[in-house]
Amino acid sequence: MKYLDFWASWCKPCRMMLPVVEKLIESGMPVDKIDIENPENADLVAKYGIKSIPAMVLVDENGEVLEKLVGMNPESKYVELFEKYKG
Repeated sequence: MKYLDFWASWCKPCRMMLPVVEKLIESGMPVDKIDIENPENADLVAKYGIKSIPAMVLVDENGEVLEKLVGMNPESKYVELFEKYKG
């Protein structure tokens, strides 16, 4: 299980979310940063239906969506959802 963090360098809310994402990573939470501007990530953007950023998608080991959060959220929300599916 991990979070996929969809972002772009030009996105101000994405930059504002960066400290939250960094805290999650520092605490040991698995987060893959997905730059939507990178052509190599186009398939992931399409697969997970990313229309707005920032977006964090919690996926299981098979890549199936457990939760999808769009916009800015507090660190506690991401931790809460991760813990919900962990057990």
